[in-house]
This record gives sequence, C-alpha cells and structure tokens, in this order.
Amino acid sequence: MEQVSKKWLGLLGLARRAGKLLFVEEANMKAIRSRKAALIILAEDAAQNTKKNYYNKARFYNIPILEKGTKQILGQAIGSSNTAAIVCLDRGFSKQLQR
Repeated sequence: MEQVSKKWLGLLGLARRAGKLLFVEEANMKAIRSRKAALIILAEDAAQNTKKNYYNKARFYNIPILEKGTKQILGQAIGSSNTAAIVCLDRGFSKQLQR
C-alpha cells in the first residue's frame, strides 16, 4: 500500500472544505456522467466491484483515476466515515492531487 503524505491529505481536506469533492456514490456517478468530474480517487482497499465500476466509467468518460490510501484514511481526510471513492470537481485541485 502506498504511503500517503500529510501534505496530500491536507490538500484533500482543503478541497473538501472548498466544496470541490463528492464522496457519495450517487452524486459521484451523476458528476461523472455529466462530465463535471476532474479526477476520481479510489481507496486501495475498495471492493473489487467498486473499483471495476469506477475504472469503467473513468475509461469511458476519459477521467483520470488515482488509487491512494485506505477507506479509513480518505474518510478521515475529508471528515467522513470510511470512503471508498471520491470525485474531485476542480481541475486545479485535480492537478495538485495527481502530483
């Protein structure tokens, strides 16, 4: 499992406070289908079915996807419970998070 830096988690938290992240399945899929998603972030320990679903959507809609951290770590960073998938709506935050 890849180490997640405090700086990266802080940036994720900042994007959340700025209202640029979605982390509820239904809202995530709506943003992806409407082409508002700039980046998909998946927890490394997300279920295989969840990963498959998001990878298929990412490929179809040409959205970059990143697997990083665990559900617990991602959830803590955005002030939520365990989170398997996060969608970033902002291109600027997306570029920073992909570094």
